[in-house]
Amino acid sequence: MASKHRLSPDEVAAVLDDAARKRELAPLSDENLPPPIHGEIGFSIGTGGYRSAYGTAVVPLARDGVAILSFETDRLGSAPDYRYRER
Repeated sequence: MASKHRLSPDEVAAVLDDAARKRELAPLSDENLPPPIHGEIGFSIGTGGYRSAYGTAVVPLARDGVAILSFETDRLGSAPDYRYRER
């Protein structure tokens, strides 16, 4: 059984007024922008179908927090991950 809840016109006006007030209190400037995300990405392409992609990002969080995200993927082409050879 589905139900709907709609805001009254007064509630809509209150939400819009609150959003406008918040926007006026903190206009965007260099002083109140969050620190930028720093990181790097890279790609490798080699012989025999080898390819790789990797990256790291350092994301500032609220107050003194930080999150570091990294990824890496490899594709070795048609060769297996390891080879045993008798000599």
